[in-house]
Amino acid sequence: MEAALRPHRGGTVLALGVLSLATFLAIVCLESRSSEAGQLHVLVGFVVVPLGLLACILGWRQSAAMRARRIDPAGRRKTRIGQVLGAAAVVLSVLLLAWVFLFFREEESVLMSDGTCVVTQFRNGHVPEVQYHEALGSDGHLVKEGLYVRWGHDGVKLEEGSYHEGKRLGEWTFRNEDGSFDAARSGYYANDVRVEGRAASSPPGDYPVKLPPAGYTQPR
Repeated sequence: MEAALRPHRGGTVLALGVLSLATFLAIVCLESRSSEAGQLHVLVGFVVVPLGLLACILGWRQSAAMRARRIDPAGRRKTRIGQVLGAAAVVLSVLLLAWVFLFFREEESVLMSDGTCVVTQFRNGHVPEVQYHEALGSDGHLVKEGLYVRWGHDGVKLEEGSYHEGKRLGEWTFRNEDGSFDAARSGYYANDVRVEGRAASSPPGDYPVKLPPAGYTQPR
């Protein structure tokens, strides 16, 4: 035990605390930049939480022993800092995992023969929520291209229309959560801007063909 309490031994706990918090921040940064966001959160549970807990437990034991013997005040300061950083990493990890479990959308992507991808996002329980098509845009990045559909919790289509190069184009239909027609948002879109509405009396599922607004040119 005396060997564990030699001067400045608190550096071990400090290193564990710094490592646990730095690992958590690195994982969050990678998730924010990755197309597979949400998959790296597994590392939080298997790496960050154990490191943080180890810093807290080891720090508590060493701090109590050093305080009882009234030795190594510098080591006790390092130990306390390491404990705080480890505890912060554990708390942030628990919050992140809770958010992932409650709100993160599972996503499935299928590559089609024409080079486009069909992306489906699911709620908890593998219930479809959003489905859309993606293709390479003029800037070389993936953008929405083609049909887009969003469903409510009861399976009602809340949003349906088409995208061209990441912008709404053509007839779009919106409904409220209760299934009623949303006339304020439904209508004809060009370049992501609503340029013409559709009568609220139109029955559900009715998508009449409308002439484009004056001066509108169909993109090639």
